[in-house]
Amino acid sequence: MRILTSVLITIPTVIIGLILYSHKRWVSTEEIREISKLHFWDQVFYATAATFIGFNLINSLTIKLSGIESASSTFEFQLPIIYIYSIIFSPLVEELICRKFLFKKLDSAIGFFPAALLSSILFSVPHFDLQLTLGYIFIGMVWCFYYKRSNNILVPIVSHACFNYITILILSLKG
Repeated sequence: MRILTSVLITIPTVIIGLILYSHKRWVSTEEIREISKLHFWDQVFYATAATFIGFNLINSLTIKLSGIESASSTFEFQLPIIYIYSIIFSPLVEELICRKFLFKKLDSAIGFFPAALLSSILFSVPHFDLQLTLGYIFIGMVWCFYYKRSNNILVPIVSHACFNYITILILSLKG
């Protein structure tokens, strides 16, 4: 168990370190300066609200229609690293890969909707919950929209971190 915990701590830490070391290729100084502007936070708020409301509506309908409870709704957050992973590592890595790299390349090649759909499908795969796939695709598309609209990768990263934080908070309060 200690080895597994060490691996779970080390791998994300190394990846975050590499991303931060090479951040100039991933996040521009101009994108970082945008954080201090109200427009940035408006977009983060609307993106987070849209993803949270849409994700929960889609998943409620999916669960109601199928009658099967999602595995994620019964997941317990026992290791403290799960909080760090879910709120910092996951949004950073997933948004850089799915939005900054994949969506941006596909958008210029095949257009917004197909690019958003493909990158959102890829985004849903590592979440390992077939029951919530439509919800993950939806939030991926919302984050593609806000990334394209703001031209700032930090908008979907911060929105994703807020979404995960709120979700963990609610699941933790449920007990």
